[in-house]
Amino acid sequence: MKNLAHNALLINLLATVIFSPAFAFSQSKSEEPRPFNISEHHNQDKKTASGKWGQIDYFPIMLEPTDSRLKSVNLLKKWTTDTVWRFDAKDAPEVQRILIESSIPPELAARLASPQFLSKNEPLNWMEIVPPDDVILGLTPSQRKALYPRLMPRDSSNLFFRPVTLPTGGIETVSNISTGLPEAQDERIKKLSFTDGRVIRLSDIQLLMRHAKDDTERLQIFRCISRQSSLSVRLQLPPKSDAKSLANYWEAGGKNRELTPLLESVIRTSGVNQLDLIHLLPSVPRTLLHTYPSSAGKGLGSDLPDCFWTAFGFFAETPPDRHLDFIGRGFNQRYERAVEPLQFGDLVLIHEKNVGTMSHACNYLAGDLVFTKNGISTGRPWIVSTLRAVADKYVTENGIQISFHRLKPGYLK
Repeated sequence: MKNLAHNALLINLLATVIFSPAFAFSQSKSEEPRPFNISEHHNQDKKTASGKWGQIDYFPIMLEPTDSRLKSVNLLKKWTTDTVWRFDAKDAPEVQRILIESSIPPELAARLASPQFLSKNEPLNWMEIVPPDDVILGLTPSQRKALYPRLMPRDSSNLFFRPVTLPTGGIETVSNISTGLPEAQDERIKKLSFTDGRVIRLSDIQLLMRHAKDDTERLQIFRCISRQSSLSVRLQLPPKSDAKSLANYWEAGGKNRELTPLLESVIRTSGVNQLDLIHLLPSVPRTLLHTYPSSAGKGLGSDLPDCFWTAFGFFAETPPDRHLDFIGRGFNQRYERAVEPLQFGDLVLIHEKNVGTMSHACNYLAGDLVFTKNGISTGRPWIVSTLRAVADKYVTENGIQISFHRLKPGYLK
């Protein structure tokens, strides 16, 4: 009954998300997932989840990159360049049509498609508009949402196509910390932000940089938009806790190191009744949690560590030195469908409904919590999040599918 109760709770939490244990790499017949047990209660910001993992308490924290890391961001060095909208179009009428289809008023579309603002990039065979700042600031959120995904190039180097994701509710909501920016900049950020699904996006960072009074303010803007919320998690270990039973969960069938001696030691120690999650993680996520990657990191996206590098290396003894090539052809050889109940470290895959390409990967921890890295960027740390919050970042108009998989014994690297 508890399993069924939690199954209903998880589905309610992800009401707009379509769960499907079947994935593009798996030939198994699709069936409804039957996840895990969880009970929650609220105490201000703290939440509690109880199950085979024991009792975990977790509460939100806010992470920011250091100044030295921020100063290495290319946009901070190139803020003087004009904003350019690039279109995969052959002439002005086609550009004007794209603008109108993006809800830009016909008169404004005609103005922007005039020689005053429009030119052709011959080497790339794109049409380019250099829009005035007042036009950019005057766009509505719905116009930004419609227009920006159509701007070239269609890759992670283009903030219009891959915008920055702000914390839920905006940059001021994480732990109720003020931005420290002038009121005019705060208002400008809100004006330039737009809602995409359940998340808030921001693309016009160059404009923000141009309107900043000095480098100090530009650095603070980057610090604010790079904020990332995470969760601090602690396993409660009162004196009568069963160390072997808890270790049975956190050791994940022998994939994680032996934890019984550590748990027993904490339980026996007077005045100590909890253990931080970091001490329960395998070596790779234990090293990465709540840190930002360096530019020398390894992974898939231009050698930057990404979610797939992170998720598929969860149980590795050392960080993989490359993106794991078994994600494709060797997937079914190394992974099997995760069966009830979900296990610590199980792989969670997110992809657009009816589309085979994976959007995101993360690892199940306990309750409804996952270990994740959201984005191919040195500005995105490794965090703990709820599955709902992660899924919200990848929801599309077609919906998404989520599947659960388990690493087979013998494939820990």
